[in-house]
Amino acid sequence: MKFNKLVILVLLITTPLFSQYQIKKSAASAGGGKQSNSSNTLYHIAGQPIGNTSSNSQYLIREGYIFYYLEDEVVQLSDEPLAHSNTFTLDSILDAGSIRFNIQPAEEITNAAGYIVLAKANADPEIIITDASYPSLYYSSNSTKVVSILTDKTADKITATGLQPSQTYTFVLIPFNWNGSDNASINFKTDGTIPKITQTTPIPTLSEWALILLGVTIPIIVYFKMKA
Repeated sequence: MKFNKLVILVLLITTPLFSQYQIKKSAASAGGGKQSNSSNTLYHIAGQPIGNTSSNSQYLIREGYIFYYLEDEVVQLSDEPLAHSNTFTLDSILDAGSIRFNIQPAEEITNAAGYIVLAKANADPEIIITDASYPSLYYSSNSTKVVSILTDKTADKITATGLQPSQTYTFVLIPFNWNGSDNASINFKTDGTIPKITQTTPIPTLSEWALILLGVTIPIIVYFKMKA
């Protein structure tokens, strides 16, 4: 069931939805959000403020009613990928902060448009991503970090970046689907057996240490020049 521009009518719910809400079918009910009885066909709908993943209200709507919606289009979640990558192995260590892995191209997985890689040092990563919220590269929570986002469906490799040297990381590879333009359409596959791999980043080379030290000392020099 898809929603486009919606006409101003009445919702059969107790709490109104406003223009900043996104609406999606809830998979919690039978039939993927649809249930029928002798008199009505009903749809379970989840309403959630855009940008707020902490609340998720459930509504039961009778067929034939449409949403009271003021201006923005309702964004529907894309279909969840049906499977995980059958490949997640080390390709090469590029430097002290970057590692490249072999993966199954997303185009070979039904409903997959790309991948995200999460990493955590010395422990398994937590799932810090949520459906309908497109993550930012290097976003972190509870020491788990987004280290790669890949939207090339044909790619058979993915590179994790922003890592610290001489750290043992566990990486997980999660496929997602989205419509290619609406961030709120993103849908991750976080159930099933998620591929993971553990790898240690190397000690920086002399040239890498020079860059690290340069990045630390330049701001200090500028600061003292400003104080002078």
